[in-house]
Amino acid sequence: MVNIYKSQPIEHRSIDKIVFLKDWIFITGTVFILPFVFTKATIDPVLSLRFFLLSILLLVMSFLEMLLLKRRMNQLLILRKVIWVPLLFYLFFSLLSLINASNMYIGIPEIFKILMFIIVLFMSSSIFSSEDTFLNFISLSIISAILLSFIGIAQYYFNYSQIPGGSGWPYGTMANGNLFSSALFLFLPFILYGLFSFTGYWRTIANISLSVVFLNIILTQTRAVWVAIIIAVVVIFLFLIVIYGKTIFSKFIRFNANRRIAQTIFILLLTSTVGILSINHLGSEMTQWRVSGERKEQSDKERLIMWEKSIDMIMDSPFLGVGKGNWKIQFPVHGTEGIRAETGYTNFQRPHNDYLWVLTETGIFGFLSYSMIFIVSLFYGITFILATNHIENKLLMVCLFFGLIGYMVISFFSYPLERIFHTVFLAIILGGILSMYHRNDFKKQAEVQSPGYLLTLPIICIIIFSVWIGLEQFRTEMHVLNARMARQKDKWELLIDEVEKANATFFPLDYTATPLRWYSGVANFYLNNMDVAFDDFKLAHRENPNNVHVLNNLATMYEMKGNHKEAIKLFSMATEISPKFEDAIINLAAVHYNLGHISEAYETIRKIESNSPKYLEYLDAIYKKMNK
Repeated sequence: MVNIYKSQPIEHRSIDKIVFLKDWIFITGTVFILPFVFTKATIDPVLSLRFFLLSILLLVMSFLEMLLLKRRMNQLLILRKVIWVPLLFYLFFSLLSLINASNMYIGIPEIFKILMFIIVLFMSSSIFSSEDTFLNFISLSIISAILLSFIGIAQYYFNYSQIPGGSGWPYGTMANGNLFSSALFLFLPFILYGLFSFTGYWRTIANISLSVVFLNIILTQTRAVWVAIIIAVVVIFLFLIVIYGKTIFSKFIRFNANRRIAQTIFILLLTSTVGILSINHLGSEMTQWRVSGERKEQSDKERLIMWEKSIDMIMDSPFLGVGKGNWKIQFPVHGTEGIRAETGYTNFQRPHNDYLWVLTETGIFGFLSYSMIFIVSLFYGITFILATNHIENKLLMVCLFFGLIGYMVISFFSYPLERIFHTVFLAIILGGILSMYHRNDFKKQAEVQSPGYLLTLPIICIIIFSVWIGLEQFRTEMHVLNARMARQKDKWELLIDEVEKANATFFPLDYTATPLRWYSGVANFYLNNMDVAFDDFKLAHRENPNNVHVLNNLATMYEMKGNHKEAIKLFSMATEISPKFEDAIINLAAVHYNLGHISEAYETIRKIESNSPKYLEYLDAIYKKMNK
């Protein structure tokens, strides 16, 4: 790789040591810590933990940056590039959307995710100004991909199930097979660069990495990633053909890439064969259980319905959106017919389309700002490829370009925006593109300025608050998991104690958008603390007015207090949201029955399609009343 970077002269050895330490902390944290950490103490084994660890990582790096500022005032930072404009606008419109949020508190962690994304992009673009650091990151990413892939192979072939919380098989350390596949995809830009640029044993390692990564992508059967690979390859190939025409083939030959391409194609074909045979060969009861147990997040029909409902949400609030983090609260209002949520026992947290997610939560301007981040980055990549004459740098940019296009495709069918590892690696890919583009733009070198304390100190303050949020969120999720376990065992006093220990003010909902106060309300109800339970359910209703279980239980309390009108209203809301929610239907029928509205009770109870004992009991009572 030809060095196009002009690094500043360093006068003191202490600066060298600090820079070295900062670079390696960043590489080690993003490549060998974030992808592998998990916990059994929370419902989602990785989300809050990785948020907290990323905050710690950025805090350490920020303090090292402060030490560097004391020793030099000419550090290269990319402050005047266009990409910061859509990033800051996206942050602004995300903050503005909280004005329209039903629950502002659940949007605050999402705002800090955006802030940390900006900081990671800022740091990676600065760190990758060193060619050696960038190459070290690429090399260690290739090794990390191998280690992560071996976990997936162990899960699939050897039934390794020590990592908790997974769905889809294999799911690696990403809690979900689809997320595991898309995470491995994000390693591909660096693996592909290693295949075409490295020599000796590093090239062999890159070949191994490609084979095991692609095998896992086959085994997870994640169609979004397959489509992302195909589209990214086609787009890049067409782009290179348009730019270079037939001369592109002579360039490959001159670069000695034809043999490497043939070798790569052979590896992919061989790996695909092994993967397909593995899927088809698993026919015994045990292995068949693995395959049939590979649950998808929802069917294609469900996904289309959620997209349609999300568009309805956009039409209701096109400019401000429903508020960052509030999609999961507002979605049920638009109906759940045709999806699993119509039974009342499944809650969807996102629309499985990041673009719709951003559009519904932050409005049109937030969506345009988010989209411009990708458009500007693509412009940087294309401009660099056209401008540079260095074939290896051109190759690296093509690989990063491949990763960016693939991420954009995956975002259309999945939710990498939610996941810490995915957003960090996206920021790293964008940081690599930005760094290379900036360093190749020699005319604007004079525009680079020192960051100064006015920029670094606010960053440190933001990260310190992020550490607190990450710690409190992680601690709260531990108590929520304990509360759910206590509920399963009818340990009501323990459940209340766990909810009291959680930070229900800043984190009022669990991962399913169920208010924490609903749990304590149920416990107090069974302990016959009716007034306390009533207060809990009212508070839970304020935190999420569209949760059918909250509506059902609060309506029950109103009915017990003789407020039939409010009970009917809330039971009706619950059945409108989830038309097959049996508990609310039976309770609504019971209220009508008690009021002597027998025909209404009959029409209500007939909405139930099952033959559960409770349904048959109520139906029999209504029949007897009708006959009289």
